[in-house]
Amino acid sequence: VVEARFDAERGCAVCETPPWEMGPAGGDVIIEASLNGQEWTVSCHHFRYHECVISAVEPDFGPLAGGTEVLLRGSGLLEDGPTPRVRFTRARGEEGGEESIVVDGALCDEGISLRTPAFEDSAESFAATLAVALSNNDFVPVTLPADQSPPDTEEGGPPADDATAEGADAAPGAAAAEPARVAGAFRYEGK
Repeated sequence: VVEARFDAERGCAVCETPPWEMGPAGGDVIIEASLNGQEWTVSCHHFRYHECVISAVEPDFGPLAGGTEVLLRGSGLLEDGPTPRVRFTRARGEEGGEESIVVDGALCDEGISLRTPAFEDSAESFAATLAVALSNNDFVPVTLPADQSPPDTEEGGPPADDATAEGADAAPGAAAAEPARVAGAFRYEGK
């Protein structure tokens, strides 16, 4: 039993779903409501829990101009659900804050396919974190299993300017290092 509140703008009761153990019957549950905790509706509204796992971002880099065809490999995606949405978020550096762009994806046999958006006024490389929404606007950050994390270097070579993923200081006059590869992110690369 969870507490709900009435949302006057939407004209309905709203609650947060509690954690649910996926049993042999799957994640299908019936939702009923009560005003007094004793008398319940008998409308038999179904809600389906599911466990979506994104296992890879392929490719995990592309040009600043956007338009890269990307596949978020995954399992547990709802074939009969709404259009999946993917949020790309970048930190605004010196300006502070964040900028996000949401794009619609398409379900395919391997996961979710989409094209990367372009961020305005982007001249430098950066990593955009990813989040996926399979229903409404409930975005969940993309986190990859440890064994699927991208390497910190390009093509197995040394890190740029001997910098590490932790961002060691570069020698004076050295070129700035490209941002490190981040698991669950897409790296926009400049010239």
